Amino acid sequence: MLKLTRRLFVLFLISLLLSLSIWRELLAQPAPTWQQARNYYYQQQYQAAIASFENYLKTTQDSPKSMVDIYRYLGDSYAQVGRFPDAIETWEKAIQIYNTSNSPDQIRSKIELKIDSAQAYINLGQTQKAIDLLDETLNLIQSYPALEASARGVLGNAYLNRGDLKKAFDSYSASLKIARSLNSSTIVLAALNNLTTTSLRMAKKIRHGCHWSATRKR
Repeated sequence: MLKLTRRLFVLFLISLLLSLSIWRELLAQPAPTWQQARNYYYQQQYQAAIASFENYLKTTQDSPKSMVDIYRYLGDSYAQVGRFPDAIETWEKAIQIYNTSNSPDQIRSKIELKIDSAQAYINLGQTQKAIDLLDETLNLIQSYPALEASARGVLGNAYLNRGDLKKAFDSYSASLKIARSLNSSTIVLAALNNLTTTSLRMAKKIRHGCHWSATRKR
């Protein structure tokens, strides 16, 4: 019995020393840096990026204004892994910082985040919130035609998600018109694809209505 007790005590000491050694190594590791977190983001390692950004925010002494880019990258990372409520909340922190400036670049960045937030609301099925946010955003956007094209495309997504095909078609058409004037091939292609999808759904709805009407007449 005494030998067993001694053996257990020795094992306890060994495990304690190992634990202390591991903790020493962890404490010796440098805190995550902004650059490390951003590298994870660009490598599309979004879970690692999220962990690094979150840890950085816990340890940094930076002023809130200097952290606006961190909020943007962290919000994007959340969106990439489907954490849309977290993305919206994080982007809102960046938007509040952008609201303190009238710089054209800051206004542009704020509009971009509002458009991203609207798409996140659509992904959550909260289409009315997306529409309200986009209507508000479109009032700020006249000087940024490329962003207006994007915003009207996302507005089309909201209407399509809600089943309002006519408004979806009109929004995609407006997006296409602006994109063509800017020679923006990416937005033009997206708008054309969305118009095709919407047109097919409209045609299907018309066929269904005709079939239902013919059935009633019988």
